[in-house]
Amino acid sequence: MWFQSVLKSLEFGTPRTRAGRARPVGPRKRPGTCKLLLELLENRTVPSTISLVPSEAAPQLVGERITWTATVTDGPAAPVFQFSDGPAHGPLHVVRDFSTNNTFTWAPMQEGNYKIMVTIKDGFAGTNAESADVSDVVNSRVTGADAVITPTLNPLVALYSVPPTQPGPGPHGTVHVEFSVAADQPSWRSTNALPSMPGKSTNFFVAGMLPNTTYEMRDVFSDGATSPTSLFTTGSLPTTLSFPTFTVQQPPGPGSDAEQDMIFHQLTRSASNGPNPLATDLQGRVVWY
Repeated sequence: MWFQSVLKSLEFGTPRTRAGRARPVGPRKRPGTCKLLLELLENRTVPSTISLVPSEAAPQLVGERITWTATVTDGPAAPVFQFSDGPAHGPLHVVRDFSTNNTFTWAPMQEGNYKIMVTIKDGFAGTNAESADVSDVVNSRVTGADAVITPTLNPLVALYSVPPTQPGPGPHGTVHVEFSVAADQPSWRSTNALPSMPGKSTNFFVAGMLPNTTYEMRDVFSDGATSPTSLFTTGSLPTTLSFPTFTVQQPPGPGSDAEQDMIFHQLTRSASNGPNPLATDLQGRVVWY
């Protein structure tokens, strides 16, 4: 609280005049009084100091895992944090709503200039919120005319970066990635399709591959244009995880659809270090976790 002292007036005189004795000859003066008044001023709230720091300084690369950490000084007693992101000059959208966790991990899939924002308030029922935002720059992994394939933390997943198309008028269509076990007669499987943005790379997570296996990969545009093939070799399943063993009770028959060859497993009982969920092919081999 802040207080203010207001001095109304001050008593003047001598003991003789205050005792009622004869007043000195001269003009009569108005007797004074003294009062001390304390007035309560408006409460003042000290604004919080909020910082938002990435685990790696900008610029980062497409697909890189970036952990943002928010800290608050002179803030609420029980802060909760909400994170948003978006283009530097566009609208932001919430990527994780209010929680007590002050960190947020982000893996941008498109190069460009971004803004990351954190909003804090005192508890989930709090009404007064404060925000801070930080600008960020993400660079493409493609530096030439060829696609770039990058391993990820999951040894069965690759990040495939399609080179940018040339800017120009008219529609640019879509692009997807095809992959197959390297062989004389490839059996291509496809990812989802994404719109091709002129002047920017298009990036895909390619999943559903066997461990320790070499694959051919290529990007295919909706107009039929196809890139040269590139090779990627998956890694081993981590020994720190306990993978279950699957026994095939009935193998695929002659009429089975070989294109629908992935089975997702949600295990009701598994080891504490067991991956859950995971996926296998029709032979019981792990192709994703």
